[in-house]
Amino acid sequence: MKPGVPIQANGVIVDHLSAQDEPFLSEGLPGADVQLAVAPIEVLLYLKLKSPRAKDRADVIELIKAGADVARARAFLAAHATQFIPALDRAVDEARAEEE
Repeated sequence: MKPGVPIQANGVIVDHLSAQDEPFLSEGLPGADVQLAVAPIEVLLYLKLKSPRAKDRADVIELIKAGADVARARAFLAAHATQFIPALDRAVDEARAEEE
């Protein structure tokens, strides 16, 4: 994959994920018979929490407000990336504050 070259599925630009450095990212994905695998919400939240971009932090808050399973995400982070649990907790607090 070349940086800056978008990948499209049915005309929708998608991010290509490589689990080469983080093999736990491929857990829970469907087998090779699926043409386009979609990352589970806990993987998406992990990727957004580890990103330095403010847009990704805002996306985490919006995903939480939209009903993302925070307990599932927290369990995933506890198993694979505990350093991001405080960021998840801050995002949960912000999402709740925005809903009030």
